[in-house]
Amino acid sequence: MKTSNCLILKQMDFKEKDKLITFLDCESGKKSGLIFGAKSLKSRHLSSSEPFIHVRLVYQEHPARELVQIKNCDLLESYPGLRQNYNKFLYACYVSELVLACKFPESEARIYYDLLRQSYSDLQSEGHESLIKLLFEIRLLELLGISPNLSQCIKCDKQLWKQSTIFPAVFFHDKHQLDASEGGVRCPSCITGNDQAIWISAGTLSYLKHITSLVKPMESTVKATAQNLSELNLALSVYLNHHLETQLQSHKLLKIQT
Repeated sequence: MKTSNCLILKQMDFKEKDKLITFLDCESGKKSGLIFGAKSLKSRHLSSSEPFIHVRLVYQEHPARELVQIKNCDLLESYPGLRQNYNKFLYACYVSELVLACKFPESEARIYYDLLRQSYSDLQSEGHESLIKLLFEIRLLELLGISPNLSQCIKCDKQLWKQSTIFPAVFFHDKHQLDASEGGVRCPSCITGNDQAIWISAGTLSYLKHITSLVKPMESTVKATAQNLSELNLALSVYLNHHLETQLQSHKLLKIQT
């Protein structure tokens, strides 16, 4: 029998009164299991078995079974703001779906758990969901070891950045491309018609370089423009879909703030 703090990523109705949940255990990674009777209005687990809920689960694993057997589910934090605001709800769905799509060893579960829990908290309390989403994506790419190469052009190896500038400044002021299939940036001389290579302006590339270099990016005094957020929303969506080999359905519903 195991007792652990977990974040519920997804729930589905199962039979008449039960729920099938997928959760992120802070120690053991992603698991799925049934909570019997959780759909009943009289169940103490009715409100603690929803997505974006922080819970303490007691469950048992069986070597021959894919699903764990959940014995108890105690609510720790419900993040009500994620349900009271539809836009926040959609962003919480998106970051949860990203974690569901990721493959990582049990030994790294705590890192992903902390990242997702902090993102739920930020989405609930902060006002700029688009920026929180962007920072989540950047951090997730780092954890997965698939961050795009921003140092030089991935085709011709030209350096992209001027030296000795406080804010990253590119040599070439024409549009670049973030190429998911090649894992990096194409300079204006190496553009391609590949649909995995998404156009981004020089200013957006500079902002991406800046924000990825910070230890505490939420504290940056440089504010993203509407163009920055719009271009990175598309480019990173294509990048993540390519590397995770999936299509993130919740991304289509997001309203990017300007």
